[in-house]
Amino acid sequence: MDRSGLQPNEFGFSVALKACRTMHDFVMGDVKNAQKFFEGILLCRSSEALWNKLLDGYAQTCDVEEAFRLFHRMAYSSSSPNIKIMLQVGFEGVTFECEALADTYGKFGLLADACNLFWNLEERDNVAWCALLAGFLQNGEAEQGLNLFIEFLSDGAKPDPFSFAIVFSLCAKSDIEGIGPQVHCSFIKYGFALDSFLGSALIDMYENSGIIWDAYMCFTEVKNKNQICFSAMINNLVFCSINEMTLELFCQMMKLELAPRIPSLSYIVRACADLLMLREGKSLHAYVLKNFNDSDSYSCIENALIELYAECGVVDDAKMVFKVMTMPNEFSWTTVILGCCQMGRFSEALRQCSDMFFAPVIAKLSHFTVVPILQA
Repeated sequence: MDRSGLQPNEFGFSVALKACRTMHDFVMGDVKNAQKFFEGILLCRSSEALWNKLLDGYAQTCDVEEAFRLFHRMAYSSSSPNIKIMLQVGFEGVTFECEALADTYGKFGLLADACNLFWNLEERDNVAWCALLAGFLQNGEAEQGLNLFIEFLSDGAKPDPFSFAIVFSLCAKSDIEGIGPQVHCSFIKYGFALDSFLGSALIDMYENSGIIWDAYMCFTEVKNKNQICFSAMINNLVFCSINEMTLELFCQMMKLELAPRIPSLSYIVRACADLLMLREGKSLHAYVLKNFNDSDSYSCIENALIELYAECGVVDDAKMVFKVMTMPNEFSWTTVILGCCQMGRFSEALRQCSDMFFAPVIAKLSHFTVVPILQA
C-alpha cells in the first residue's frame, strides 16, 4: 500500500502494528521503545489500558525490576483506580486479581496462602482451579492436587482440556496405583480430543507408570502431532531402550518437517550409540553443527556425542568433541577415560585422569569414574 503511493491512515497503521505483534517481528520496536512512546503519551493523556499493556510487556520479557518500578508508579497514578482499590481495600471479590495472586503464591511455594485466597473467592472458575492445581504440581504435592481435583468435580465444575493436562501431570508424579488410567477414562468420557499438548502429558503419565505401550497408543491417537509430542514419545522410548522405534519416529518427524530440538536430538544420538550406528550418528552431528552451533543449549548434546564416538570405538572423535566443551562434567570425563580403556589406550586414560584433577572446573569423582581408572 505504501509503495503504491496511497498513504495509510490510523486504521491501516493499527492493523499493520497488530500484524507485527502477532508475528513477533520487533524490527521496528521493542519494550524500550514502547517505554519511550508511553512516556510521550503520558504527558498529555493516560489510561489504565496503557499502563497494563506496558506492564505486560515487561512481564513477558522477564524484566522484573522495570515491571515493579512501573507498577509502583501506576499505584500512585490518577488513571489507575482499579489498582488503588486493590491496594487500599484488598482483593476480596476481585476474581481476576485473586486468581493471579493465588497463582503467584503457588509458584512461590506458599500453598497455604494460595488455598486461603482460593477458598475465599466468591466465584471459582476453571482458571482459578487450574492455578491452584498447578501450584500443587509445581511444589511436588501430587496427592493433595489430586484430592483438590476430586473436590473440583464434587463442586459440580466441568473440567476443560487444560485442567486435564495438569491432572495428567499430577498423576505422573503420584504414587496412587491406577489413578492415571482412571483419569484418562474420565477424559474420554467427557469427549475431549487428544491434541499435542494433552497427548504429551498423557505420554509422560503412562511412561512414569511404566506403561510405555499405552503411552505409544496415546501418541498414535494424537491428531496434528507437533515437536513437543514427538519429543515426549522419543525421550520415553530411549529411556526404555526401544531404540529402533525411536529412530523410526525421528524419520517420521523429519518427513513432517518438524525440526527436532537439541534435547530430543541428544536422545536420538544416544539411540544411535546403543545400536552402534556410527554413520547415522555422524550425520546427526553434522546436522547439529549446521543448525544449533550458536545455541545456548548446545552443551546438552555434547555428552551424547562423546558417548556415541566412544561406544563406536572412535575415541579421537570423542576427544575432539570433549575438547571444545566449555563445562565438561563427571560423565564427560568418565566416558572419554572409559573409551580409552576399551581401545587399550591405558596410558592415555591415565593422562585424562590427571587432566581431570587439574582442570579449571573440577568434576566430582564417583565410583563410575574410579572403575576405568583402576582398570587403566
